[in-house]
Amino acid sequence: MGLKENIKMYRNNCNLTLEEVATRLGISKPTLQRYESGVISNIPHDKIEAMATIFGITPSQLMGWDKLKAEQIFINYLSSIGYQFEYISAKENKEGILEEYKNGGYVNGTLQLPDNNRRLPSLKKSDDKRAIFTVEEFNNFQKNIKESIDYQIWLKNK
Repeated sequence: MGLKENIKMYRNNCNLTLEEVATRLGISKPTLQRYESGVISNIPHDKIEAMATIFGITPSQLMGWDKLKAEQIFINYLSSIGYQFEYISAKENKEGILEEYKNGGYVNGTLQLPDNNRRLPSLKKSDDKRAIFTVEEFNNFQKNIKESIDYQIWLKNK
């Protein structure tokens, strides 16, 4: 995939709107739309670096220069067995505690996150049931799945 496709894919993976990303970048929503559509292809390097930071990836990944990373391979595996992976944004309260996590505008519960992480990995199955993880929980989940025979067979056959 190219830069324009990657911008949209990573923005959607992070569950961010065009407006949210544009505000963080200090640009207008239409400008970001033109980045995603390819109308503007000569994106300033500082905006590429800032977008990569927002999405939690490297500029090389955003540009599409890196080969598929282990995380993306794992996400592809989850997709192949019927799960949808996404990051859910956490909201910080006045005391600086990450308190609420949202799904489609609905508050699902209260969670205190380590390391001021504002993005929560989540998995959703077609029946709309969602599992939300802390980063540590998701890393442990990923490690366990990667050690499974099903995952190893899938890797060999892809």
